[in-house]
Amino acid sequence: MTPIFAPRRYDTRFFVAVMPEGQSPLHDDVETTASTWVRPADAIARGRSGELVIIFPTRKTLESLAGLETTNAVFDAAASRPKTPVLPRFVVEDGEGRVYLPGDPNPHEP
Repeated sequence: MTPIFAPRRYDTRFFVAVMPEGQSPLHDDVETTASTWVRPADAIARGRSGELVIIFPTRKTLESLAGLETTNAVFDAAASRPKTPVLPRFVVEDGEGRVYLPGDPNPHEP
């Protein structure tokens, strides 16, 4: 979920599915303007290099997928994951904004 302080809040869900053989993906040319298949670890690397723009929720999802090698492993991980909202906290440190997720080490929490 978008942090509580944000003027507009979103509750985004990410889904996993197997694309049927012979089906071709399409994008809408508005929110999505290009389509490519890439392994999660490669997408993360391309994001770090500046080749791709990857927003925070997508990056965190890719990080959770990066160690999973098979479709079945992805489905198993998705099925075992709790379906609870993730509420990030935004903290300004040294003049820079930082986002903390539940469970992240955060020097501002006891």
